[in-house]
Amino acid sequence: MGWLDILKIVAIAVAGGAAVATTVVIVKKITAARLKAKVAEDFSKAIKLKIKDKSTKTVDVGIFGANNQLIAEKTYKSEEGISDELYVGQVLYVNS
Repeated sequence: MGWLDILKIVAIAVAGGAAVATTVVIVKKITAARLKAKVAEDFSKAIKLKIKDKSTKTVDVGIFGANNQLIAEKTYKSEEGISDELYVGQVLYVNS
């Protein structure tokens, strides 16, 4: 499979509405409050987020809007680490 074939597959996935995960760096340790504030800042229509995966320095989240519709998937990273208060499967409401 050549580069052109790979680019075509990526273009089709993006055009088809596939959620593309990106990484956002947060300078301080990621806590529930910092994560909710960053999501609210980046996604004005976000209602909630769900922790999909967590490691020592990254946390993957799904961001949801009205009618429980997935808006985006993001990875947040911090060299200072992730708070123990966050766990996989946790749902955080952005404006609470």
